[in-house]
Amino acid sequence: MQKIFQAFALLFLASGCGMLGICKTDADCHALHADSFCYAGKNPKPGDSGVCTRKPGGSVDAPAGGSVDGLGGGSVDGPGGKSGVEAAAGLVISSFSPPEAAHGTKLHIQGKGFSAVPLENSVTFNGVAAAVVSAIPDEIVVEVPKNMLCTGPVRVTVDGKTATSTTDFTYVPTAVVSTVAGSGPTGYSNYGGGFAEGQGDVARFNEPYGIAIDTVGNLYVADAGNHRIRKISPGGVVSTFAGSGTNGHADAYFGTDAQFSSPVGITIDAADNLYVADYWNHRIRKVLSGGVIVSTIAGSGATGTGSMGGFIEGNGSESQFCEPEGIAIDVKTGDLYVADRENNRIRKISQGWSENWVSTFAGDGTKGSADRTGTAAQFEELHGIAIDAAGNLYAVDNTSIRKISPQGEVSTLVGPTFVDSSTGKETSFHSPHGIAIDTAGNLYVADYWHHCIRKVTSAGVVSTLAGNCGIIRSGFADGTGNVVQFDSPRGIAIDARTGNIYVSERYNHRIRKIVLE
Repeated sequence: MQKIFQAFALLFLASGCGMLGICKTDADCHALHADSFCYAGKNPKPGDSGVCTRKPGGSVDAPAGGSVDGLGGGSVDGPGGKSGVEAAAGLVISSFSPPEAAHGTKLHIQGKGFSAVPLENSVTFNGVAAAVVSAIPDEIVVEVPKNMLCTGPVRVTVDGKTATSTTDFTYVPTAVVSTVAGSGPTGYSNYGGGFAEGQGDVARFNEPYGIAIDTVGNLYVADAGNHRIRKISPGGVVSTFAGSGTNGHADAYFGTDAQFSSPVGITIDAADNLYVADYWNHRIRKVLSGGVIVSTIAGSGATGTGSMGGFIEGNGSESQFCEPEGIAIDVKTGDLYVADRENNRIRKISQGWSENWVSTFAGDGTKGSADRTGTAAQFEELHGIAIDAAGNLYAVDNTSIRKISPQGEVSTLVGPTFVDSSTGKETSFHSPHGIAIDTAGNLYVADYWHHCIRKVTSAGVVSTLAGNCGIIRSGFADGTGNVVQFDSPRGIAIDARTGNIYVSERYNHRIRKIVLE
């Protein structure tokens, strides 16, 4: 046996192949090549010599086998019964397709060294096990498992050896849409909302808009047409959190004694205090957690004719807004940012112990789309606003998604036209309203007149998450894919604990839930 191994080594050294020399241990081989190891046959005895070997490309798997003639006509078998050339190549994933897919999709993995017996191949997506449908030595077909953690490398293990893909697989979630609360439109032309408390579809809303989620999973909805802030428990029970239902302006100790006038935007801080953009009152209101003490923290109300607002910077009680719509809070600083729609500006409210200060963060007040810094930039018909963990703001105006850095640098992330990666076709937003951001930095946008929900990656890639986008495609249907129908979705929020997305619909008068799976 030792003579055979010596001849084996000399043969490969002379031919320039992967065998490097005679050895007793792996350490004997490392001086020859860092990726080599000592192979002494299938069943070596203590003290047997072996040969230093490695695969091309630095692989450290043992030879897959075959036989090599030694001196005197002997042979040395490697495991697996394959030729020496195949043994050096080993188990390999060369490619897989499709590169991204939803659960249940059949994925084809190409390579070599696979077992023709399906159950002898173990396949994982980023560590998540997949069911093998069929297998031949150079291709395995598997079913993509249902798991949001599947994005990552594909691995195949056969007989204790593992091959890893050189590129990552991307898992495409399936959006499953259901109704959390609301019984839909009633009245003349089937567009009217209503008011009712209760469980799920017993409850009624009237043109709901902004949504916020507290630390324990309660939803808060700015029920604009009912001039109330509604609360939805994790169990789906709807109640009034603040607002008497009377259209007006009144602060109060008890939340349900207060008055609002079409509250639209809503956000929440780390202590579960709510902040409300009170649209027709042109004010920013605060409701303490527990639904007590409703106060006005900024805005002096309507001025001039037609109950219009105005524009004044300075102390909160003296400042003026004009139809504030979107609102977001930087939980690290407590600063509030307001999409001041008719002023075409992003306003900043710095909260103080005794007084709040209102200033303009971006926008010169002129309708336009100029990407500039701070008060030199331009916006048109601002709607929703969101903030990421790095302090970047994302604002929705009439046709585009704008990004504002912490230094006030304004750029256009998406719009006015873009390619929807779901269809490969060029399209546009049609009056996008609400916007929310997940922990990975993806944006979700309520595309109001297109009646669908869009997803925008941090790189600006747009896809349709749920709904059948189109001006004439409004309706109501739960389910998945383009079976789903919305009618004028406006507010949107993400539960950071679960990743679930909640959407309010103006003319369906419902709160919908999107679960990604």
